[in-house]
Amino acid sequence: MHISVEVCQLCEAGFRCIHSVRYQCDLMSSTSQLGSTQCNCRPGYVLQQNLSCGSCPPNSICPGGNEAAVTCNSRTSVLVRNDSNKFCPCPAGSILNSATQRCLTCNANFYCPAFPNMTGGAPSRTVYAR
Repeated sequence: MHISVEVCQLCEAGFRCIHSVRYQCDLMSSTSQLGSTQCNCRPGYVLQQNLSCGSCPPNSICPGGNEAAVTCNSRTSVLVRNDSNKFCPCPAGSILNSATQRCLTCNANFYCPAFPNMTGGAPSRTVYAR
């Protein structure tokens, strides 16, 4: 007589498991939590039609997870969807007024760089006019 015992385990973080088969999430663009059946995009990436995570499109923010990219209208405001944690970049030639959270035209004889895309979080560093 032979008895076989199987022990089920939760899928490891960084993998997705479907029907006892383990698939690794793309290390750069996605991740997962313990016990996940799907990989979620990291901030700065967006879920594509083939269910992989691709780069955030220009002039957009990509907060990660499975949220769609948000196209920015950054000439009027950096705040997106009235969510204080989601910011659009100011375009080249503009600078953020930290008091009003609006993009203003760069002063004469200054250079104001822009970000091509962002993760949607508050900017990690301050950019000054040069």
